Amino acid sequence: MLRFAPDGRVFLTHVGMPATQERVCAWFKPEREVQFWSKGAGYQLEADRLSFRTESPSATTLFDGTVKSGVLQMQLRVPTKQDLTYALTFKFAPCL
Repeated sequence: MLRFAPDGRVFLTHVGMPATQERVCAWFKPEREVQFWSKGAGYQLEADRLSFRTESPSATTLFDGTVKSGVLQMQLRVPTKQDLTYALTFKFAPCL
């Protein structure tokens, strides 16, 4: 799950499914920042292109992708010796 905070930060965590949107929204709030969440610097959104990076104790991860019709298609890259890359799809859901 990705969470985009109003102040421009990005958070990344893994959520065991099934989890209701309400439950995730109540738990995954920027003000409840947890040490094992990957934290991202400000994200950049230009037209339909979104990019950012996250930092965790174990890795730096680079994200780059496009936003279309409420769907975020991302290329995730972990720049290590193996130079791991993954294609990910996220759907936007509001947390009120």
